[in-house]
Amino acid sequence: MESFIYEKFLLTNNEEYNVFITHNNSFIGLSSIKTEYSKDLAFLHTLVELHDKIYHNKSFGKDIKESINNFENNIHEIDSKFRLTRFFDFQPSNMRKESIVSKELNYNGSNVAGVLSHTLDKNSDYKNKLLNFIKHIPEQNIVDIRFCVDSRRRVEFVLIEKFGRNKRECPMDLLSDGTLKVLGIAAALLSVPEGSTVVIEEIDNSIHPTRAHEILSLLRQYAKERQLNLLLSTHNPALMDALPDEALADVVFCYRDPKQGDSKLVRLGDLDDYLGLVAQGTLGDLVTQGIVERFVKHPTTPEQRKKQALDWLNQLQGAD
Repeated sequence: MESFIYEKFLLTNNEEYNVFITHNNSFIGLSSIKTEYSKDLAFLHTLVELHDKIYHNKSFGKDIKESINNFENNIHEIDSKFRLTRFFDFQPSNMRKESIVSKELNYNGSNVAGVLSHTLDKNSDYKNKLLNFIKHIPEQNIVDIRFCVDSRRRVEFVLIEKFGRNKRECPMDLLSDGTLKVLGIAAALLSVPEGSTVVIEEIDNSIHPTRAHEILSLLRQYAKERQLNLLLSTHNPALMDALPDEALADVVFCYRDPKQGDSKLVRLGDLDDYLGLVAQGTLGDLVTQGIVERFVKHPTTPEQRKKQALDWLNQLQGAD
């Protein structure tokens, strides 16, 4: 990702500014960024000039210089995190082609063959991890993967299936969308630098509901082994139900604010009545029944919940 957004308060005439910078210190386009300064690109150039003047002018106070130093340190810290962030939205139509041997997996997985070839050649243990991951694809018994390299150093692969005593080769251009996406997920987990953040869009499109628990368990295992942070988007209730209890609080629910229309993100563990929510059932059921949405969009205060409980008790006593 070439650019990122960083917000920092800079005290000049008691005003607050939003700063938008890329990792190579050049300015990103502001046409799609909503801010009161988005129409004034000159403001950003002025900010850099102001930074130079403050930093090199000894007449400015110590606090201002410390603020600038903190600003720069924060920029570098965020920059390093974004450099280790990888976004993937696998497109099977682009994953059936041969590709050159590569270290970095493309956003859409189009060079999955080249990346798998490089990754498995670099670390022989990763082949077993890959096969262990893709064996959970339903109705397939994949026991091996083989790579073919042509004279132009372009790579294709075939999966070897075994049923009874018979083996057969399945070339990459005949694989199903789901199989290719699972291979893309495995390639991402095994190829990104250790310590990276891996973001996978719509992971539910590639995981069969009957295999959600096993694949999610392996995702967490491989991420832990390579110190990866995983961010997965899904609409799949089976995948939500496969989450272990200790991970539920870190689920982030995305919704449209009913009053403003803005997109909002809320961590379930940050809800006031989080325990009351998860006590009502599995996460998949809570989402499909609209209970999570109700808790998020129409939260109740502790006082309101207390009153509801008392009213319920009064109703029970009245029934007696």
